[in-house]
Amino acid sequence: NTTHFEDGTDVKMAFETLGVQVRPLEKVEMHGTPGWTKNTEAPSPKWATAWWKLQIWKLTEYDQLIWLDADTALYRSMDWLFERKGMWSQADNWFCKEDHIENACTGILSLEPNLTDYHGLLAHAREVLPDLTRGDQELIQSYFKKEQRNVQVLSPLEAGFGQCLGQAKTPYLNADRTAVRGAWSTQAFVHKSGGWGYGRHEYGNVCFLPNITLARYRVGESTVNICQFHALGSYWRGLFCEAVNKVE
Repeated sequence: NTTHFEDGTDVKMAFETLGVQVRPLEKVEMHGTPGWTKNTEAPSPKWATAWWKLQIWKLTEYDQLIWLDADTALYRSMDWLFERKGMWSQADNWFCKEDHIENACTGILSLEPNLTDYHGLLAHAREVLPDLTRGDQELIQSYFKKEQRNVQVLSPLEAGFGQCLGQAKTPYLNADRTAVRGAWSTQAFVHKSGGWGYGRHEYGNVCFLPNITLARYRVGESTVNICQFHALGSYWRGLFCEAVNKVE
C-alpha cells in the first residue's frame, strides 16, 4: 500500500483534505488466469488488479455503498441510488447498442457489504474462473444470480460509457412528443471519456486521465487537445485540478 507520495507527502493526510478516507488494500489472487479473459488474445496484467474490487464487500461498517471506478465522471448526483432496493450497476453496453443489455459493468455498483458474500465470491471464483470472459464483473453477476439476488442494470440515461454520450433517449420532449433539439440526455454517470477505435486500449479513455499526451491530436498542421472538444473534457479536468490543489 502506498503511504506517501514521491515528494514525501503523507497520502492519508493529503486525502483527508478532500474528505476522503484512505483504506488499506490487500491483493486478491485469482489463480488460473492473468486477468480479464480466457480468449486467445492475451489479457493485460493490469486487469489482475480488478479482482481487488471484491474487497468492497469487506467494508461491513457501512450498511450500503456505491462503488465508482476511478476513470469516471459523476455529472449529476446519484444519491437516489441508495433508495433503490437490490444491487444496481451500469449496463455493459460498450458499443452503445439500442438493445436492452443485461450484462453488468461494475464501473458503478450499489451493494450492501457482507463477509458471507465476500467469501462466497472467492469460492465461486474457484468454480467458474476458467470460463470467465468478462473478469470481475462477470464473476459478481454470476455469483449473485446463483444466490437469486440478481444485479440489475441502470438505464442509458443513468449510466453509460463516454463513447455513448448523447445516444440515450432524451426525457425532454416537445408537445408533439418529438425530442427537443440539443444535448439533453447526458447520463448521470459517465464511464471513461471514450476515444478513437472503440478498443479497450489506452486511447479508449483520453480525457478522464491526468496524462494529457493521449489527448494530443493532429488537425492539418496543428496539434490540438482533443478533450477541449469533448462535452465533459473540461468538466473532468476542472474537478481533477481542483482536487490536486487541495491535496497540495
